[in-house]
Amino acid sequence: MTNRLKLFSPHHPERSSLSALSTYLLITLVSSLVIYYFIEFISSMKFFLSNDTYFEEALNFIHDRGLTRTPWATSNPAHDYEPNIYQPPGFGLLIYLVSLFGLIPTKADLWISYISWTLTPAIFVFLLKPLIGLRFSIFCAVLSITSPCYYLFGSGPFTEALYTAIILLSIGIVIRTLDRDIDRKLIGAILFAGFIAGVAYSVRNACLAYFAALFSTFVILRILGSIKTGKAITLLLWFFIGSAPVLTALHLRNLSVFNQILPYRIDQGYFSTYPTSIRVLIEALLFDFIGSRTIAKIAWDFWLMLLVILPIALSGLYLTWKQWIKYTLKTKFFILFAALFLIASSGMLIIAHTHHGLDPGNLIRHVFSFTWVLYPLSLITFNLEQNDSRNIFSVALGALILSSHLSYISDDIKKTQEVLTALNQAPDIAAAAHSEIGKYKIITDEINFKLAKDPEVINGINNIPKNALVTSNVGGLLRRLTLLPIRSFDFDARKLQETSLAIGDMANSTLPGRPFYLVILPDNEIVRILDASNWKEHIAKLLIPQGFQVILSKNNIIVFLKLNNV
Repeated sequence: MTNRLKLFSPHHPERSSLSALSTYLLITLVSSLVIYYFIEFISSMKFFLSNDTYFEEALNFIHDRGLTRTPWATSNPAHDYEPNIYQPPGFGLLIYLVSLFGLIPTKADLWISYISWTLTPAIFVFLLKPLIGLRFSIFCAVLSITSPCYYLFGSGPFTEALYTAIILLSIGIVIRTLDRDIDRKLIGAILFAGFIAGVAYSVRNACLAYFAALFSTFVILRILGSIKTGKAITLLLWFFIGSAPVLTALHLRNLSVFNQILPYRIDQGYFSTYPTSIRVLIEALLFDFIGSRTIAKIAWDFWLMLLVILPIALSGLYLTWKQWIKYTLKTKFFILFAALFLIASSGMLIIAHTHHGLDPGNLIRHVFSFTWVLYPLSLITFNLEQNDSRNIFSVALGALILSSHLSYISDDIKKTQEVLTALNQAPDIAAAAHSEIGKYKIITDEINFKLAKDPEVINGINNIPKNALVTSNVGGLLRRLTLLPIRSFDFDARKLQETSLAIGDMANSTLPGRPFYLVILPDNEIVRILDASNWKEHIAKLLIPQGFQVILSKNNIIVFLKLNNV
């Protein structure tokens, strides 16, 4: 009888575990229902695509072509597929594994993102509950998964949602092992944390920032005397042993394919200076954290940025130093890790933008894997969850941020519906979009959604011979629609003469006897720069003198064939 009563005591470990499990299951159930219906709604007006086309790696793996994808238009004209040098192959391999359950790769990649987004709130609570309690950890989870970047990219075929979920789970496990004695259960937990961190690295090489932040955190804690040397070494050792199988397999594959351990590079042509890259990054962070593009623009006003950010940063440093001795080991670890992870991840993106030409638009997409640290870090640093008055302030601040997030989502949905309504007014997208280009800077998603529904586009691609080399200004969209190796190239409508000459060079580099097809569809740049009434004729005028022939011209597609390669 006594044992039964102990089981139902709130201090009984089994009772506590059951309660925690129930909490996580309830959070997952609620988030799955909300996110499911939200995705159903969003999918009715957005066509999710990524020029990275990770699904291609899975598709080619199924067809015994290895983990490869379609090359860029100007590279490797002799082969339709090549290994990916932009990111590790982990996401493509995971898409392949999910497709074994009967999903086609272009559905499998979306389901991976859906599941990752659904599990993320419960993982957030798992990570933050030991630090700031259940209520505030749930609040932080809500703020994070409603951020603009989650809304824009969380349910698309991107790696960020999966990578973020894995990183959160891994660091959550590490934090919960800090105050436990070394035993088999602890070793098993830390091995698992290391293993899934290895999986995260196989998905995004940005995980180097996670490894660097984790290692540095343990080193600094040891220097400060906050953790024993034996404990730090043991945890790090078992963590990296856990990650070793994935890292070893990945690096051996890289050596065999590229003759390099770290071959990954990006060249999107957006090279910049360090100050500009830093400002672009700060703008992306503020936009994702606050949800307001207007406020995020302070990144471009140096003195205003200094006036706002410097006092907050100095106050945080002072309060952390003043209260350091009062913090638990878990709290000290999180503060250091969060700051170092933010710095390391930001540094990688700044380098990518400055030296590897990463598109600034992609910076906004990539920051959401580490913006999540800002709100819990501010709660802990400023003790905003410690008493009633600070509780009220932190809730008010969080409510303002949440309101801003929801306002951005609402405005974007209204904009999408308005643009789609305009595009529905005429079968020719370029003509229909003319009324909207003065109101909105970018209507790419809406144009892609309409193109994906146009049967003339699909039929035009299906009529091209299978042995042809096909390239397009919207290659990523067409690859996803047709599952064919259609190459992408940057169609610069502002420099149409130069672009047409570059297209001619591409055609001339095609293997003799192989037809070269060029498929042009309206995109955000074409509808803005070229005359909507005769954009196809304008392009044809420059390509026909180079030996191209128009073989198809419909409302939203024009297809050229280079005659000298037939």
